[in-house]
Parts: sequence; structure tokens; C-alpha cells
Amino acid sequence: MKYIDCQLLEMSLKSTFNLSKKKEISIKDKYSQSVKNKTFDSYWDDYHYLEDLSMSESIRQKQERLKKLKSK
Repeated sequence: MKYIDCQLLEMSLKSTFNLSKKKEISIKDKYSQSVKNKTFDSYWDDYHYLEDLSMSESIRQKQERLKKLKSK
């Protein structure tokens, strides 16, 4: 693995994207969550919140399916 100078990379990206001011660089993780201005803690707090939300919805849907099966 080669070492990349982050400052050099950042400068080259800025100079490249400054040419077209219409585009704004958005930094996202592999799940397409915006991570540009988040701290480590806030990122993971948001991630866990979404996990909890998803889990509660999955449980609700499962209960609905079981309820429909019992009524048949």
C-alpha cells in the first residue's frame, strides 16, 4: 500500500473542482450517507438510530404478516 499525501491530494482535488463551481463535492460512505461535516460520534449515533428504526419497522412488518396468517 502506498502512502498518499492527503494535503497534496486535497489541493489537487480543490483545484480540479474549482474549475466548475456548479458541482459541490459531497463525501459519502459506502451506504451513501453524507459524512462531510460529521464527527465520529455523531456519524455512529445517526447510524445506530437508523439501525433501530429499521429493526422496529422489520418487527412491525413481521407482526403484520403473522397476524394475517392467523386470521386465515
